[in-house]
Amino acid sequence: MFQRTKICSGLLLAFGGTLLSVAPGAFAQDTTVQRVEITGSSIKRVDAETSVPVTVITADELKKAGVTSVEQAIQQVSAVQVQQTSAQAVGAGTGGGSYADIRGLGYNKTLVLLNGRRIANSAFTASAPDLNTIPFAAVERVEVLRDGASALYGTDAIAGVINFITRKDYRGGTITLGVDAPQHPGGAQHEAQIGFGAGDLDKDGLNIYGFVGFQQQQSVAAGQRHFAPHAVTSSTTFPATVFYGQAGGGAGKGIGYTPFAGPAGCTDPTLVVSSDIRCGEDTATFVDYIPASQRLSGLLSSSFKINSNNTFKLEAFVAHSLVKAKIAPVPYAPVFIDPSSPYYPGAGITPLPAGAVLDPDQVDAAPGSLFSRAGDGTLNEGRMVTRFRDLVNGYREDDNSTNQGRFMASLEGTVGDWDYDVAVTLNTTHTQDLLVHGYSDEDLLATADLNPNSATYGYYVLNPAINPFGAQSAAGAAVLHNAVKEGIVQFGDGTVKDVDGHASRDLGDWLHAGRPAAIAIGGEYRDEKFLNRANTEYAAQVEASTGIDPNTYNAGKRQVYAGYAELNVPILKTLDVTAAVRYDHYSDFGSTTNPKFGFRFQPAKAILLRGSYSTGFRAPSLYELNAAQAYTNSDSGVSDPVNCGKNAAGQPVALNGFNLNDVCSYLAKTFPAPNDKDTNAIQFIDKTGGNTHLQAEKSKNATFGLVLEPINNLTTEFDFYDILITKEVGVLPDSYLYSPAGYAAFPGNFHYTAGGSLSQNPQSCPNCGYVDALNQNIGSVRTNGVDVAIGYKANAGALGRFNFELQSTWVHSYKYQLFQGGGYTQNVGIYSQGNGEPVFRWQHNATIDWNLDPFSLGLAIHHKSSYVDFTPTRNVSAYTTEDLYGTYAMSKGFSFTVGVKNLSDRNPPYTNYTGKFQQGYDPRYTDPTGRTYYARGTYSF
Repeated sequence: MFQRTKICSGLLLAFGGTLLSVAPGAFAQDTTVQRVEITGSSIKRVDAETSVPVTVITADELKKAGVTSVEQAIQQVSAVQVQQTSAQAVGAGTGGGSYADIRGLGYNKTLVLLNGRRIANSAFTASAPDLNTIPFAAVERVEVLRDGASALYGTDAIAGVINFITRKDYRGGTITLGVDAPQHPGGAQHEAQIGFGAGDLDKDGLNIYGFVGFQQQQSVAAGQRHFAPHAVTSSTTFPATVFYGQAGGGAGKGIGYTPFAGPAGCTDPTLVVSSDIRCGEDTATFVDYIPASQRLSGLLSSSFKINSNNTFKLEAFVAHSLVKAKIAPVPYAPVFIDPSSPYYPGAGITPLPAGAVLDPDQVDAAPGSLFSRAGDGTLNEGRMVTRFRDLVNGYREDDNSTNQGRFMASLEGTVGDWDYDVAVTLNTTHTQDLLVHGYSDEDLLATADLNPNSATYGYYVLNPAINPFGAQSAAGAAVLHNAVKEGIVQFGDGTVKDVDGHASRDLGDWLHAGRPAAIAIGGEYRDEKFLNRANTEYAAQVEASTGIDPNTYNAGKRQVYAGYAELNVPILKTLDVTAAVRYDHYSDFGSTTNPKFGFRFQPAKAILLRGSYSTGFRAPSLYELNAAQAYTNSDSGVSDPVNCGKNAAGQPVALNGFNLNDVCSYLAKTFPAPNDKDTNAIQFIDKTGGNTHLQAEKSKNATFGLVLEPINNLTTEFDFYDILITKEVGVLPDSYLYSPAGYAAFPGNFHYTAGGSLSQNPQSCPNCGYVDALNQNIGSVRTNGVDVAIGYKANAGALGRFNFELQSTWVHSYKYQLFQGGGYTQNVGIYSQGNGEPVFRWQHNATIDWNLDPFSLGLAIHHKSSYVDFTPTRNVSAYTTEDLYGTYAMSKGFSFTVGVKNLSDRNPPYTNYTGKFQQGYDPRYTDPTGRTYYARGTYSF
């Protein structure tokens, strides 16, 4: 599958990736004279010199293997450690985007290009383009540069570059229809692609072509797969769980009870037994493992020959992506049920456990507690704490839609000895989050208690018509249904205007090495804007069921100027060296200059050495710089580093005259009365959001490669890489920031009140005591490893032709800091709490193909190694799947492909990671679909 161009004895460029992907016969000569440009360089070269420093995957190979989208295509590259897929749109508020991540360094450090030029970043994150919006039907091949390339492309290219190359000068027509049919329920796919083209550019002086592609993906619901135990449950249930106190109970006391439960009463399919009298809601049963989606894209290109040396081109592509994400019904917790409700537990309709005794002080106005001791002086209405989930209105569903477009006019050709290419480009993107099912306005279901003397002051009291424990009356159903609200809750827009150009030429054989030196120069101007905001009026109505701040407003803009140069000089017949440098100026944070040096040495026909060293950078995204700042609750369980200390016995003590429970968090009773709380989990106030003082992330990249052809048709590659990133943009974790060490390192982040305290109520801000938790330049990351590629071709004559290819990545080390000056944490083969993901020690994709015209067969094997789980008491098993496919190429332009994905029907390995709405497996690395049969038919004319 992984086709690679030839390494020849002519000039090969070491700069711009230098990790050359090599196919069998790589050292043979090629004598054609067409000059082309390769990913990773601005110098045009003849075909005899075009061994590109990238992994190349063709669209034909992808289609044979059943790949139907750009998202799936990137999963074929072993250097891609992790990928945010459409499945992760479930409950994430990311607009349904899909992003690639080379080396596991973050998708904002992988540059994505279309025909060598940028496209607009996602309007929700402003950090990387959404892969779903790339017109897969028009893609001819994908080139993946596995090395830093800031010296040519500028920002975001720290980890590498993924360049999607579309067809050129296409003539004729093509129609493709395809279907994927999983063996298990759900997950079916249908696709259609149509292409056309007319005109011979060389003969007619004109060529026009276009491609349109459509794909529809059915959802895979959690209930359609049974490999993942749903061990994570919620105490917010239906029937609702109520908490009642007992006379004389201490603060924080309360007994959870689900009416009608009993020892075997959790009979609803979405409930699980938590205790003899209490159920838990299995929220994962409502979630789609794979969301339903639709993608429609089109590309139209026209080229006009001005004269024999110059061509004018107009190109436009538009794409629409829709991802439908489902999650569990809205939880309302805590909400209080009033004694006036006919459904009040113990009042006749809703039972209480035998012998239950209600606390006369059922609730408490004290901060952080819903239960009290008698005699606190507050007005007690006898209301009970209830945790109610709205199953009447059912699951929540978002329609995340993105519309992307690019419009480009370019001029390319030759003037004298110079090859040139200049273009003007407009990129636009619009994303919106449309709530279509199950979201409600809490103000229409419950009433806020605004009596400051009430024990439930500031909390919501449930409408007495609603039965949180069972079937609804007509009045209760009407209240619930009338509260449903549908609409656009948030949207985003992004625009990138770009003017760029570069030119290259030969300079002559300076050192009599048998090949000319070559130079390229180029420049770029870019104007970027983005806006992400909530639909304020509507968002305020559904805030309780979405968690989206109705005042969200993130906007930013900037201008970028850049200039670069590249020089390649053959020193000897066997040695070339390359140097390049790029200068970038950003209107919002300053300037940066990044060089790159590379070499290529071929001492013998069957041996090639190559290497490079470069620096790189990533400019802070417009979102990281300009996200709206807000005052929010910190993580629970932190302590005031100034006013909370420890005594000689290691027990928490209050300092400076403060009350212990106002400044110290603790998890168990470690001291005697009168401090009668068993636990105390404090949340202070963090100030979060963008930071206009961010600096660029910096990187140093080094590579060294060895290519061998020990026998004819067998090529082996070993490419070593080492990457150091400093000044990573991120947020200091509260667990560190509120520690004594965090305070000592960042005292300027703490803003105490005049009385020397930190506040706990965000509503008192900005005149409050708070802690800066804004985006900032924090720690460093260092990773190294080796990419291995093996290719072997054999011609068995009448038995056909065989081809074996292995593409593999082995990570030796991946260490990161949470903050500057802190210790490094190893992430290889280990799920990292700080990094939020594992780094796989070993990944590979291997293919074996047999071809005997008009038949071909292929087998692909994909492997990810095991790792220590989220809870480090167990390992997540290795994940290996196999795909089998075959093609029959009939005469008159018709071909038919059938195949089986996940031939062994392997389930994703179990993990106790709970960071996504899907439970029991990790959707970032695995596919829950199971064995899938597919068929593709193509007619070309």
